[in-house]
Amino acid sequence: MQLNRYGEILSSIWRDTALIRPNVMLDEFVIMPNHVHGIIIIQETKCKGDPAGRPVMAEQPTKTGRGNAQTGRGNASPLPRLVEGSIGAIIGQIKSLTTKQLNQIRHTPGAPVWHRNYFDRIIRNERELDSIRYYIQNNPRRWAEDEENLTRT
Repeated sequence: MQLNRYGEILSSIWRDTALIRPNVMLDEFVIMPNHVHGIIIIQETKCKGDPAGRPVMAEQPTKTGRGNAQTGRGNASPLPRLVEGSIGAIIGQIKSLTTKQLNQIRHTPGAPVWHRNYFDRIIRNERELDSIRYYIQNNPRRWAEDEENLTRT
């Protein structure tokens, strides 16, 4: 899929993530019309989670994405503090920087761009890693049949 100006911004911020975080390696990544898939490898981290440095897949739906990302309505509890270097902190920074730049371009200060949450998954072995890489690489080819594609026939 050809990226538009907004996609180029997100792509640039994604790539810069590994430059500003020496313990982060980026793997497969794709921007879809209503969500993002990417593999982030965190090595020797001090945060809670997977200290072995195994890859973590992060999928971020946009406001029209699938899944049941939290809306912030109902019984809202205070958000937990993010641990520096954690997957939550990394995704949070990507979302924050992207939102800021998109809102500057669109002249929409404070407008939401992302769901509050994201979907993550620890990748436990090479076979699973290869399978997820294949899924990410081929996701754009399946867009025409995707339930979330409002232009599908």
